[in-house]
Amino acid sequence: MKHFDTIIIGGGPAGMMATIASAFYGQQTLLIEKNKRLGKKLAGTGGGRCNVTNNGTLDDLLAGIPGNGRFLYSVFSQFDNHDIIAFFEDNGVKLKVEDHGRVFPKTDKSRTIIQALENKIQELGASILTNTEVVSVKKVDEQFQVKSPDQTFTSDKLIVTTGGKSYPSTGSTGFGHDIARHFKLHVTDLEAAESPLLTDFPHKALQGISLDDVTLSYGKHKITHDLLFTHFGLSGPAALR
Repeated sequence: MKHFDTIIIGGGPAGMMATIASAFYGQQTLLIEKNKRLGKKLAGTGGGRCNVTNNGTLDDLLAGIPGNGRFLYSVFSQFDNHDIIAFFEDNGVKLKVEDHGRVFPKTDKSRTIIQALENKIQELGASILTNTEVVSVKKVDEQFQVKSPDQTFTSDKLIVTTGGKSYPSTGSTGFGHDIARHFKLHVTDLEAAESPLLTDFPHKALQGISLDDVTLSYGKHKITHDLLFTHFGLSGPAALR
């Protein structure tokens, strides 16, 4: 069994940033991802262009979060959207701002963002293990044991960044919630967020059409933004929000 100071399960943006932070502070760090490449879900965001963040104020950001976003104040006080912009620019990524304050890489390619994160991880000396599915996690004698089908790793600290359940095809199957329940952590009820809407009306004639400033409402939620018709229903910022 190989030992690390910190093991991170899940190679999306949260996992990659957690790996960078851990390695930056001198921790021997391992990032484990079950897909062949890091950032599979990130690669599809923003229509494949990657909407990195928004350049608005903190209040603007919190207003766009369903439910009570105020709990994020403490997090954003340590690392906010402008820190994200500075991070990528400092690491060689040129960014641009579009309508509604949305920030994209100038290349219009998600791969630019993923590559910048991978490069930073390698620069800091952390280890990356892709195509490796974690099958169990337990704690023995104050150390975490993380098992794949053919390997076992131990660590002093464990960070789980496996995502929710919105896109199972990208690897977000809810496994992180299973880990939380195993360690008897409280898991709140899951709600859909940042995911498209499935509809039952015909889509073929509308697929690919996008509209500006469309208002969608559902219950108490009301969002005005761009809308995209897809083969399964509705996507784009209005639907995702």
